[in-house]
Amino acid sequence: MGFYGEGYKKHVGADVFFNRISIAISPLLLFYIPNLIFYLKNAYRKAEKVREERDDDLNKLMQFFRECKENNEHFYWDVDAYPKSGVLKNIFWSHASQRAEYRDFGDVITFDTTHKTNSKHMPLAMFVGANNNLKNITFGQALIGDESTG
Repeated sequence: MGFYGEGYKKHVGADVFFNRISIAISPLLLFYIPNLIFYLKNAYRKAEKVREERDDDLNKLMQFFRECKENNEHFYWDVDAYPKSGVLKNIFWSHASQRAEYRDFGDVITFDTTHKTNSKHMPLAMFVGANNNLKNITFGQALIGDESTG
């Protein structure tokens, strides 16, 4: 039986088996770990870019509305912001075609809001009516920051 006993042979056999597995897995790890690191860095860069874009989204929206007004004088938009901080309270906009449809079909208007499902957690209000074919038409939209009445 020798100095180490019978259990030693079983242990040595297991070590050889696991060493062979680790040698077989090592090339896979050498391939996957750098790729994993690359994908994680890439995902972090993309997330950072999205955060930077999101930080400036209000200015982009205001610029878009200014361009819409320059291209069409009947486009209407209005922004209500806190005077000191410039934080958006409410914003309303209506395209020229929506305003024309309101003149034609604005006898009955429904007003409905979503519940804070956008990235700013502001309810989106839709002013909706029906045309002479009973199809829904939108007269205007608003993002509402404060739902209080006072």
